[in-house]
Amino acid sequence: MSLLTFESFDVMHNTIDSQPNQPWTQDVYQQNLFHVNSEGRRSTSGMRTYLQSYESYFRQLDLTILGGEQSALVMGFALKPGSGGSYGGGIALDFWNANNTRQFVMDWTSAGRIRILSAPGGSILAQSADGALTFDIYQYFEIKFTCDDTAGIVQVRIDGVDVIAETGNLNLQQAGSGGILKIRFHAPANSIYNSFDDLYLCNQLGSYSDFLGDVKVDAFLPTGDGNYQQFTSNRSTHYDAINDIGVNAVTYYIESDTVGEKDSFSITPTGDLPTIHAINIRNTARNPDTGVAEGTLFIRQGGVDYDQASFERGDTINRDDQILLARPDTAGVWTKAALEAMEFGFEFSAAS
Repeated sequence: MSLLTFESFDVMHNTIDSQPNQPWTQDVYQQNLFHVNSEGRRSTSGMRTYLQSYESYFRQLDLTILGGEQSALVMGFALKPGSGGSYGGGIALDFWNANNTRQFVMDWTSAGRIRILSAPGGSILAQSADGALTFDIYQYFEIKFTCDDTAGIVQVRIDGVDVIAETGNLNLQQAGSGGILKIRFHAPANSIYNSFDDLYLCNQLGSYSDFLGDVKVDAFLPTGDGNYQQFTSNRSTHYDAINDIGVNAVTYYIESDTVGEKDSFSITPTGDLPTIHAINIRNTARNPDTGVAEGTLFIRQGGVDYDQASFERGDTINRDDQILLARPDTAGVWTKAALEAMEFGFEFSAAS
């Protein structure tokens, strides 16, 4: 599958999203700015990074559980760069291989010139004209590249327009081997924020091998109980026990001690949703008992349950994301009507 991940940042929170089995990590000193209310471009939550004089804070997207090290990627995200920082030498994006060695970096200058460099303050490999980037407002930023030491390729778009046209024969493999495993999101300096929203990441294989354009990622929490209510809820309804983030996401929960029991839920999708590239079902769970418990995601459409992949849990809170490019009943594209009629749920499918 070429679509590796996408993220709205609406339902992420340090309390549970610092747990294992999820791709986002953060600098240990920056505990409260990963998920920020109203930071997104539609008054939803977003991701912020900033830098203080004594510490370079960053957010890191680790591809270990997303297919591992990649040689070619295309990534897009809404970006609101803060003005007034120490640009031109400060890193905006930082690309590392599996050996934790930097391959190349991207920064921008105070004049809005985007640059691809061999290292912070290093050789300029490709760059835009001044004014390519606008500060203090959201624009949609996309970068596509192939990591190679002599045949590296990079292309950068903002709001669908090339600001760095496809440029080849670059050394984007400064480490001498490998591809990209970790992408670090930095900020300028002096407590100036960079803000991010609506991110996607593809590996240039299959149907998602090029720019997707301005993508909006919407998070929909469950709004109703579905056909199955076999788990035990510690709230009056089942859906209300799993529609929290942060501390409450650990305080309220559904649980089952019986293999074969299921719970399912409905959502209320909002907005026009004219083209739906994919959906992602996310769960956060643990098994407080001994041994290993297995859960299985299922999608219920037209009165039929369609089992998806299973996941295992021990006595540690873990997150599991499952991307579905097509609806399981027809193998066709997702539509808003299909989401309105769909239930998603989980089965306690095995224990050992």
